[in-house]
Amino acid sequence: CTTASLAMLMVLGSTLASLQQPNATTLGLAVQMASQLCEVLQCTAMQIFLQQLGFEAWDAGYYLAPAVAACCLLPSLVFEWPHVIASHKVGLLYEQVPLLLLSGTIGIVVNFSSTF
Repeated sequence: CTTASLAMLMVLGSTLASLQQPNATTLGLAVQMASQLCEVLQCTAMQIFLQQLGFEAWDAGYYLAPAVAACCLLPSLVFEWPHVIASHKVGLLYEQVPLLLLSGTIGIVVNFSSTF
């Protein structure tokens, strides 16, 4: 029950932050809510791997990372890439590689810090 309450608090916080966005759309809010739900499911799955199945943090990450990557990549390919290609801004991705790597590193640190 405590986990569900914390998850709902996280979703509520993200919703409030999204509502302050001047260009919020229904689709954007739906994607944000789906993202929060997936984050809760990922954290729950990580705890099941660690506590009930006896995996180490690296082992659990090894199994969950491909699923998480696919869940992030597929909506991006559908919703974002057509616009990026049409506006000829694919090169912008390559200019931002250091920031993307830093963001990914921070994400990994946050995910593993929650397991210890």
